Amino acid sequence: MPGPPDAGFFNAAPHTTGRTRGAPVTNRTKVKDADTGHAIAVDVEDDTLIEEIIESAAAYWEKDPGAYVLRVGDRILRGSLTFGQALIAVNDEMELIPDPEGG
Repeated sequence: MPGPPDAGFFNAAPHTTGRTRGAPVTNRTKVKDADTGHAIAVDVEDDTLIEEIIESAAAYWEKDPGAYVLRVGDRILRGSLTFGQALIAVNDEMELIPDPEGG
């Protein structure tokens, strides 16, 4: 059963190997469930796919990841984008919403 609001924390960043220029930079961001208003903190790297963030958040809230997308403001983020490509600002909150195109 999901925990109380803001209780969750996930590391959606993929495991990286073979990096030669030091450790990857980890960003902490929030994902909010639009249905309940609950939020979880998620650690991601710039090369983490949005799809991986959706899968982590959906698993936490026991939702079908294929039926949801992430929204930041008025932008819907494609699953094939990386966190770095999405240009999400430090204080932006990602919101897990039902896929408006169906899923």
